[in-house]
Amino acid sequence: MKQILCVLIPLAVITVLMPLLVRRMKREKMMYIAKTMFVIYVACNLYCTVFSRGSTIESEVVLQPLGSYLRLFDSVPTGGRRVTGVFGVFMNGTLPITGIILNILLYYPLGYLLPILFPKLKPKHVILIGCLCSIATEAVQYLLKMGWCETDDVIHNTLGTAIGVWVWHLQSKRLNKPKSNELAKD
Repeated sequence: MKQILCVLIPLAVITVLMPLLVRRMKREKMMYIAKTMFVIYVACNLYCTVFSRGSTIESEVVLQPLGSYLRLFDSVPTGGRRVTGVFGVFMNGTLPITGIILNILLYYPLGYLLPILFPKLKPKHVILIGCLCSIATEAVQYLLKMGWCETDDVIHNTLGTAIGVWVWHLQSKRLNKPKSNELAKD
């Protein structure tokens, strides 16, 4: 639960802060802040998925889509997988539900920030970028023997990207809608 809160709090701040910045700041300054947030996000993503993990003796590929949901219903809970490397100090292990939620939250900022930085990108292209970034991350983890390479991770990361796009889309609609007092002037 601590892991989820540590990720969820910064995401909530980004989600609340960006619409305020869009309304109150000049475009150049808002874009500078969005770019800074994106760089910080990429650094955090790389840290969580690659740099914080130690190498293991072997890597495993799990090609069972939605297998993490089956593990939720194991009759004997195993306590999840062991997390290695520096990040292992923070996380003793991840239960399947925690892993699912963290994988979704990990890519939410990508889906949320890309449409701000590249407004001409269509939502389906942002989601495709999220999917490709997730596949690249899983490939690096496999090649460097840093844990499991799972289709579930790609599915959940892509879902996180899609949720980020959806939230930004809803917020941008509200931002572009004229205020009620502006309608009264017409």
